[in-house]
Amino acid sequence: MLPEATKRGIAVLGMKSLGGSGEIVSHGALTAEEGLRYAMSLPVATTISGMDSLGVLEQNLAIARGFKPLTTEAMQTLRERRVLCCGRAV
Repeated sequence: MLPEATKRGIAVLGMKSLGGSGEIVSHGALTAEEGLRYAMSLPVATTISGMDSLGVLEQNLAIARGFKPLTTEAMQTLRERRVLCCGRAV
C-alpha cells in the first residue's frame, strides 16, 4: 500500500511501530530503537509513537533527534529477524 500511496501523493501516517503492544520488543525480535527507526525509515509523512512514561518520551526524542534512515539492507535484516522471532512478516 505504501508504494501506491506515495505514487499518488497521499500522505501516510505510521502507527504501531512496535507491533501494537510492543510485542516485537517483548519477544526479542527488535529493540525499541530499531523498531522506531524502521518505522521512521518508511515513506510516511510522520510516525506516531505511543508513550507511557517520561523515560519512553526521552528515549523517543533521542532517537528522533539523531535519526538517520536505515538502508534498504538494514530494513531487510530487521524484517527477517521479525519473521524468525515472531513467525509472521512485518
